[in-house]
Amino acid sequence: FVSKVIEQLYGTKQGEWVSSHPNVAKFCSNFPISVLGYLDLYKHAPYSKVPSRYVNLPVLANVRNPFERYASQFNFNWFKYEPQEAPNYESIIKEYSSFPDITDFRDHLNLRNKYFTYIQQELGVPVGKRLGYHTEEFINYYCKNPKVLLAQGDALTLEQVKRDIIDDITFMNTENLNEELYDYLLQRGWNDSKVSYIKSIGKIKPKEGGRSNTQHWSNFFDETDIQFVKDKERILFELFPYFNII
Repeated sequence: FVSKVIEQLYGTKQGEWVSSHPNVAKFCSNFPISVLGYLDLYKHAPYSKVPSRYVNLPVLANVRNPFERYASQFNFNWFKYEPQEAPNYESIIKEYSSFPDITDFRDHLNLRNKYFTYIQQELGVPVGKRLGYHTEEFINYYCKNPKVLLAQGDALTLEQVKRDIIDDITFMNTENLNEELYDYLLQRGWNDSKVSYIKSIGKIKPKEGGRSNTQHWSNFFDETDIQFVKDKERILFELFPYFNII
């Protein structure tokens, strides 16, 4: 949603594509972003992969409630397309022979929090008593020293994370994305006549489709699952109190 709107406002420019990381294609240019316009980087790259010439620019990020994210990932299950791309694939199929056909939601929670250690593998961090899967992703995306923080595992504190979050970053709540993106662009100098349409844009779903209105996240969790997520993702719930919706 955000990428699409920013692209519409700034337009796109042509440039040179290079691969500076095995899984990350970056758009490189000798021009400042204000001149070049919207640069389409790899969507899921962490802040550490942003080209050095752009690291001092303001950062706009949207965050999503962990309950919503777990439900969405269970519903979408992108590993059904490339199951062997899952981290620790051999270990997964020993415990879950039906993988990637995981139909039990608690199995899905366990998979994410036990076997999906691709961040630790990439950073060279030993896997001990882990934080929640989405807390680990948040730290990897938005902290200056994710390797140092993630090495502490579940002993990591909220204050340590807050001190390490990158400078000049604005977080938007996915559940209120239209209004918050509109407000942010006004603060950045955009005229209301150019951005007011954002408030009425409907949801932009992936081409594979999204969850229906009847598939509310609460339909996936029982009380045990809810407590599990609250415990694992405690730092996210403390950072963003509006995540505490139950």
